[in-house]
Amino acid sequence: MTRLLHSTMLRNLFSGLQWCALLLLVIVSSSSSAFAQAAWEFTPYEVRIWLALPDDPTWNDAQIAQLRTVLLGRAETTFGPVWNTKVDRAPDVLATQMRGDLNGLKVEQVQNAIPGEAGIDKIYLIAVNDDHGRLQLQIRELDYRARLFGVVLDRETMQRDALAWTIWDGIVTAFTPIARIERVNGNELAARTRAGGLITTEDSPAWIRKNVALRPVLRRNDRNGEPAAGGISILPWTMLNVLEQSGPQLSCKLQTGYRSPIPAKGTARLERLALLVKPQFPSTVLHLRSRDASASPLAGYEIWRKTGDTDAERIGATDWRGDIELPQAETAALQTLLVKSGNQLLARLPLVPGQQPQLEAAVVNDDGRLQAEGFIASLQSKIMDLEARRQISAVRIRAKIKDDKLDDAQKMFEEFRNLETRSDLSRMLDKQIIKSVDPTTQKRIDKMLVDARTLLSKFLDPELGNAMQRELLAAKKPATPAKGVTPPKAATPTPAPAPMPTTPATPMPTTPMPTTPPKA
Repeated sequence: MTRLLHSTMLRNLFSGLQWCALLLLVIVSSSSSAFAQAAWEFTPYEVRIWLALPDDPTWNDAQIAQLRTVLLGRAETTFGPVWNTKVDRAPDVLATQMRGDLNGLKVEQVQNAIPGEAGIDKIYLIAVNDDHGRLQLQIRELDYRARLFGVVLDRETMQRDALAWTIWDGIVTAFTPIARIERVNGNELAARTRAGGLITTEDSPAWIRKNVALRPVLRRNDRNGEPAAGGISILPWTMLNVLEQSGPQLSCKLQTGYRSPIPAKGTARLERLALLVKPQFPSTVLHLRSRDASASPLAGYEIWRKTGDTDAERIGATDWRGDIELPQAETAALQTLLVKSGNQLLARLPLVPGQQPQLEAAVVNDDGRLQAEGFIASLQSKIMDLEARRQISAVRIRAKIKDDKLDDAQKMFEEFRNLETRSDLSRMLDKQIIKSVDPTTQKRIDKMLVDARTLLSKFLDPELGNAMQRELLAAKKPATPAKGVTPPKAATPTPAPAPMPTTPATPMPTTPMPTTPPKA
């Protein structure tokens, strides 16, 4: 009894310890989540501005100091506590390439040049070249958290005194606020703006407003919190449309050409980020190519545009190069392009026209299916035409038989027999060989041919011709008496009497009558 009591007490104690440990874990987890949320929302952007000035002795430290003073002042005025900014010369290993080919700079080069600094959010690379007194600038943003370069912006000025202001104008234009995705529920997402708790005015460039588009990026980290090898995933043809905005909190809708591209749950090593899309170009040229190894341009594919809840509208078709130009919309709103070939929808491509000068989309080469669609449409039309002609001919032949015009009926039946039959069209269908290198397209082609054969089996019934022939033969035979009825005998014609021979008339002899005298 004592052992049983001790055992029960130990089990209860162990169970209580389990519940306490679980409760402590929940509290720690909630505290950690709340701390991470606060750190994201109330920590300023760590921003670095790197200047690659002309390799000229006149560009000395005093010039750098003057630029630094103006740029830091503009950052404080424009962003306030949202940015923590530092301005320096670009590292020597990058300066020459920045001035020569800023567009060709790699993220790894920048990463190797960072002097052991952690937690950087944005790096602005400024390349300045002096062309006989004309200062030509190139400004490019690197979102270091997402390891994602922005587009290269070109500026120029004739005065050194205006250089800092021109640089700042390019920086503000290039700046893309970033958000963190916190919840994914199907196509509905919740996100939070970086440093949103520090934004004091809605006019701040760091504010993410309603009806803008965000570009999602997945970052998988190693144990040290740095991106793992190949850990940055830029999701192609995937956008978030901000439907509602309440302070730093964002309610978004996923627009994508893929199925479930964003993981539903985040982990300590998985950051689900989203950057604001800011169109910088007057238009975007969309290039369509086949997704097979040939990568051939897809010409003549229809492009439809859908914005928000509006109905899709056709905006054109790709040219012989597979290109179509998409002008930037006035509202810079997210659009979804529908790529169609014939009646087949091939792709949904969400984008903001003007975000890039050119975008490329790999789409199923639908030329084989389109060829099959044309053949099937022609075959269906022929089947319907032949079926109508056969039925009309049958009605006319029966009318002639009823009117006992058998010769006309026979002539029309010969014309009926010369019409193409189900067997003729079936042989034509067997000879039709349409192949595609894309397995999905080939399945669609095969299904269309099977459907065509099924349709053919429902029409052009060969029994109709056999029935017409039987009715015509029956009309040509003499009437057969009904069973059990004896037909009347035909009347035997009576021969006419032979004519009497003609003889001359003989006078009849006259005998004198006795005369009896009358009695007295």
